[in-house]
Amino acid sequence: MPFTVNPNRRVKFNAVYKDESGDETQNIEYSVTFDFIIAEDVDYGELRSKLEDKTPVEIIDPKTNKPQIDPKTEKPIETAGMMNAYLYTLRTSLVACSGIEDPDGNEITIKDDDGNIIEANQKAVFEAIRMDSELFDRIQTAYLGTKGKN
Repeated sequence: MPFTVNPNRRVKFNAVYKDESGDETQNIEYSVTFDFIIAEDVDYGELRSKLEDKTPVEIIDPKTNKPQIDPKTEKPIETAGMMNAYLYTLRTSLVACSGIEDPDGNEITIKDDDGNIIEANQKAVFEAIRMDSELFDRIQTAYLGTKGKN
C-alpha cells in the first residue's frame, strides 16, 4: 500500500445550527471554509507572540481526569501559550463562510473585494464556530491530518 498524501489544503465544512426549541424549520445551515496554512507560510513573529503567553493550561489525563504529572519534576504538566498558537494557526486558515450574518442581517464575509482578510470578521466567525463542538472537532481532525486535508 503506498504512502498517501492529500495535497488539497482547502476544506469546506457544512454545518447546521439547530434551533433550541426543536423546531427543525428554524434550523440554520451555514458553512466555513479553511485553507490550512502550510508551515512555510506561517507568520512566525505573530506565532512567537502567541507562544509567549504564559497562561498555563494543565494537561488532563483522560484515564484519571486529573492533571498529568511530569515524572522528572513531579509537578503538573502545563503548556504556556501552545493552545493560543494552535488556535491562531487555525483561525488564520479560515478564508470563507456562508450563511452567517451580523446583527443587522448582513451576510458576513471573511475577505473583502480585493481578496484581503477582514480580520475582525475572521475572528468573530472563528470564535462563534468554536462554540459548535461537533463542527470544531471536524475542523481540528482535518487540520491534524487524519481526515480532510491529509
